[in-house]
Amino acid sequence: MAKKLDFSKMILHLDGAVYTWKTQMSAEAEGKALSARHELHGKHEMTLEFWASSELCSDNQFELISELMAEAWLKATTKWQALHERPLFIEAEPATPAANKTQDSAKGSIFPPNSPPVPSPAID
Repeated sequence: MAKKLDFSKMILHLDGAVYTWKTQMSAEAEGKALSARHELHGKHEMTLEFWASSELCSDNQFELISELMAEAWLKATTKWQALHERPLFIEAEPATPAANKTQDSAKGSIFPPNSPPVPSPAID
């Protein structure tokens, strides 16, 4: 979804782990990029950060779109947890591993110990 909205970078902070998605962007463009940070209140400690080129939209438009993205993420993860009756995990290597999670290096999944992997919501 972030790619479709022309965001250049997105960072998810989830229970102490940090996951980053980004596109190629020049240093000059990155310095002029709009950014927003949204703390999400749910079963997990989550924060989403977004960046986009200032040439794509106004500050107000970017703030509104990033807020809608954060709300959509929270809604999707809440539904996923209810459906699967288990804590949220991301199938990717975090940039910073969480202190209280187990990392399965073969699959790159982060999930509670002794839990079989279940598909997680995709980050596009």
